[in-house]
Parts: sequence; structure tokens; C-alpha cells
Amino acid sequence: MLITRDILNKALEDKMPLFHDGDYIDDDVLYDLFYAQPILKDLPNGKKALRTLIAKSDRNILCAELKERTKSLKKEFEFEKIYYRVKCKSCGKNFSIYITKSQIINRRFKISNHVNISVHHDRYYLFTPAFKELYSIKFGNSYNMYVCESCIDKFISDSMQKAVDFLEKKDKFDWFLSEESLGDWKRELFRIETTYFKLENGVKIEDGKEIRAANGEIWTDEKYP
Repeated sequence: MLITRDILNKALEDKMPLFHDGDYIDDDVLYDLFYAQPILKDLPNGKKALRTLIAKSDRNILCAELKERTKSLKKEFEFEKIYYRVKCKSCGKNFSIYITKSQIINRRFKISNHVNISVHHDRYYLFTPAFKELYSIKFGNSYNMYVCESCIDKFISDSMQKAVDFLEKKDKFDWFLSEESLGDWKRELFRIETTYFKLENGVKIEDGKEIRAANGEIWTDEKYP
């Protein structure tokens, strides 16, 4: 069943359960559930206070027939969920992402939860931030742009090849220190680190700076501030 704003408003008016496992919601319902700004509502004492568009008590009622997480000895965690159908920003194909009961009740659903840009074995945690910045340049902010899993995998694979080719250059540290690098996503492939000199009593004294690249190579220079 596709749940529209009219159907949602009728359920809120009648205080009736609405969501069932496998239902789909449209853009307006997604907005009302998670992104609508708080509004002023009257309190019993006559004062006003900010409240979400759909109160938590009402979201509980809407989800009354949508099961919570359950655990059995034979299976991992399972939970019923509703779906939101979107079009991939990259390939243009439609795909669905799920929303759980807990996310609806606590308003914890985020688009970015379904955009996983991370590199396994990113030893110095430099590839991942670089690719996240490149993703934003290419597709838009991960908080409001959907890209399907296969396209994200391809994006990471292609980006890794670009990064590796760049890191093989002998002048990469000169590039990093130049004005040419300003605003470039590849700057995230580097990190400036502080080096320390350890005294006999175990006290550490700052000894200088060095630049580490994502492939582990380090550049140091006495002239570097």
C-alpha cells in the first residue's frame, strides 16, 4: 500500500494504526514524519511550546501494528519495516530504502544512513574523508542525495584508482603545499601530524611537523612550520 498525506491525515484524525510491514510512503509523508520543522502548540497551562508536527504519542498509534525488533535462537534480529522508493542520482534506477518502527517513533531516520562511503582497511583514515568530499562534489550532500549501493561501490572503486594513481606521483607533497591544491578533494588524502621527542623521564616534547599521505608515505622538512 502507498501511504499518501491524505491517508496519513485520516489515520491521525481517527487515531488509528496505519503502517504495516511492506507499505510504501510518498515524499510528503517522509517530510511530515522526519523533516517538518517544530511548530508552536498550546499547552494545558495556557503557554505555548514547540512540538513536532506529528506527536510521539500519535506516531506510536500509527505504528501500533508494526512489530518491534524480535530475537530468536535461530535467526538474527528481524523487524518489520516500511519503505520509501527513490531514484538513484547516479544510474537513474528506482530502488527502495527501509524505515523501521523505532525510527518512526523517535524520528531518527536519516537519508545519510543509507549512503555508506567507507573504505575497508583505511589504515590512516584518509581515503574515506577524501571520498566523502568527492561524493559531495559529484552527487550532492549525502544527507539529501540517494545513490544505490552498486553505484556507491563503483564510485569508491573508481575513486580509489584515482587516489592511488595520484599518490604514486613523486611531487604529491609539493602539490599539497601549493596553492593549486586549495579546494581540491585530494587534500583529504593528507594529514599534518605533530612529531614528539621523548625524554628519559618519559616526558614528550613537540619536535616538529610531518605530512602523512593516505598510502603511508611521510614527508618532513626542517623548514616546514
